[in-house]
Amino acid sequence: MNENKINEVILDLVNTYGPLSVPEMIYSIQNNILYSIDLSSNKNKQITDYDIQKVLNSLIENKKIREFVCDTGYKRRYGIPELDTSFKLSLKIEKKICPECGCWIIIYFKKVKHLEAFFCASRLNSDTKDIVLCNYKAKIKFIIYENLFLGVIDNGVLRLPKVDRFSKIPELIIASKICMRKGKNKNLFKNLKFNFQEVFC
Repeated sequence: MNENKINEVILDLVNTYGPLSVPEMIYSIQNNILYSIDLSSNKNKQITDYDIQKVLNSLIENKKIREFVCDTGYKRRYGIPELDTSFKLSLKIEKKICPECGCWIIIYFKKVKHLEAFFCASRLNSDTKDIVLCNYKAKIKFIIYENLFLGVIDNGVLRLPKVDRFSKIPELIIASKICMRKGKNKNLFKNLKFNFQEVFC
């Protein structure tokens, strides 16, 4: 398997989707026919964690990408750094209590979204329709703003995305499919991207 080709594919993936974990990279490569054809002349040989990690180590050494530590979701993500001193990734969203109705709200910069649809003057006047809460399971929602994947609400707790433990599919892929199925504009979520912030740890 050509390491230079894997190198190109990984850089393309992190440029397209943002900081990814190794399982997200492998899933994306195995389920994209162009990547699969590009990377292997042997149809029976699939790319492995070892193949990816070997190339990632080289890219890190050459300072083309950086390894980020995460407190939730996948423990390690790899992406192109925006800051010189960042080593950790965190969510850009906050969860607070609405002063008007006492319900939980999501804040993304100055945009606000109530987690529950109870009557609230603040919700009716200030909630943005651009932030979408995509229901996945009973207690799991994906938080999407335009084509940005901002995070996950899991049993009331905000976290970074991970793999679904039943289907073994990364939540980035699951969220993209849900949004494409439900969205009015089918192209809006075609390239759903992560939008996290880099922090110094």
